[in-house]
Amino acid sequence: MNNISLTAGIMQVVCGLACAGLGIYYFVTAQTTQAVVFTVVGAVCFVWGIRTFLKLLKSKKDGDDEDKKE
Repeated sequence: MNNISLTAGIMQVVCGLACAGLGIYYFVTAQTTQAVVFTVVGAVCFVWGIRTFLKLLKSKKDGDDEDKKE
């Protein structure tokens, strides 16, 4: 399960960065509607990816604490 979470987190961060890059491109080319859409989607994907990494680290830390108790 950890490998799936790690892969999902990496893909979300990559997708977020790609969409944010497209948003910047569309902003420079003066296409504001697409710029706003891609920037917002990129930010959401990036934050979801970071959230996935933090949950993965927390679950790993909690699992290590349980192993030490036994």
